Amino acid sequence: MASTSMKTVSNSDISFTDSQLSRINVPVTIVVSEDDILQPSYAESQRLLNLIPQAVRCVLPYGGHFLLSENKILLSQILVKSQHIFDSAKIPQKRADSDDMVDINPKTLENARGRFAFLRRMVSPVIIGGNRISHLVPGDQPILFVGNHTLYGLFDLPFLVDHFLEERSILVRGLAHPLVFQSDRSRKKDKEKENSFMFEDFGAVQVSPRNFYALMKEKKWTLLFPGGIREAHHRKNEKYKTIWPEEQEFVRTAAKFGALIVPFASVGSDDNFEMLMDGNDLMNIPQVANWLKDKPPVKNARSWKQNDDEDKSLLPPLSRPRRPSRLYTRFGHPIDLADVDYRDKQLCQDIYQEVRRGNRTEAEA
Repeated sequence: MASTSMKTVSNSDISFTDSQLSRINVPVTIVVSEDDILQPSYAESQRLLNLIPQAVRCVLPYGGHFLLSENKILLSQILVKSQHIFDSAKIPQKRADSDDMVDINPKTLENARGRFAFLRRMVSPVIIGGNRISHLVPGDQPILFVGNHTLYGLFDLPFLVDHFLEERSILVRGLAHPLVFQSDRSRKKDKEKENSFMFEDFGAVQVSPRNFYALMKEKKWTLLFPGGIREAHHRKNEKYKTIWPEEQEFVRTAAKFGALIVPFASVGSDDNFEMLMDGNDLMNIPQVANWLKDKPPVKNARSWKQNDDEDKSLLPPLSRPRRPSRLYTRFGHPIDLADVDYRDKQLCQDIYQEVRRGNRTEAEA
């Protein structure tokens, strides 16, 4: 049946101009094989991906030119997988209960993953403990992944988002520091987007109580780094140290919506760099201190708290690269909050400490 359909299309006079393709306003799945030696199918798929606003691409390592004639290729499964990506990307723009969450353009997401591929190849990330979460199904309850930042935090969010898209066709929404969004938008303004991946393109959401509340209410899979920029820009003696607040900040909201918390730990990225100067060292240089003082203020991720260490945390450590090391991420045992009373502050604090211990346990495993 597939070969008959392909013959019908190939013998027809159907053709579309670039202008017509760009006006397609429905979800489109582009299926292509890397193994096509008869036609430049992959290059054509990239052209279509750039033209069609709501397109996603499924690249198969087998199948050759006559892709749909292969017995092991089930088009229905491919379409279901792509539909999961479309569905998980839908968060209405400017909801009454959210600050900055917007719909994610699947084409933008696909392009970001393509630009990020070289980093994936460089550090060859490994996921451990995936069997602990393999039974989870989108839509049953909110899923909150809570873990540590590695140095600079460059790999943490994109790798995990990319992993769940690749393995489960689920878009996990990461909560990120306001500084990330200022940097992303300045790159857009400078027209450097094509040469860099941006956290917004991976579906990141600015961290705030309102945005977190909205994600839990929508039963989304969400990624949270309680250590924030302070942990990503840690000091020389804090390699892989968990630098989280002492008091819980997310458990009560997660419990209100019966979320499932999955602690995880990431290691390996710190070994890619030799730290020469940390934030404290840099602040001791008068020129740097004056430069930071004269910069426009950056929105505090915890605007409801006074953080005297925020200025130093904004300064990324000065490092030199080492030979790339593999990145390891290990998932811990899920903690179900379905029966937890969010009004019980002490119980929520105890659960928060359990999540912290879970992070350290997985990091040291």
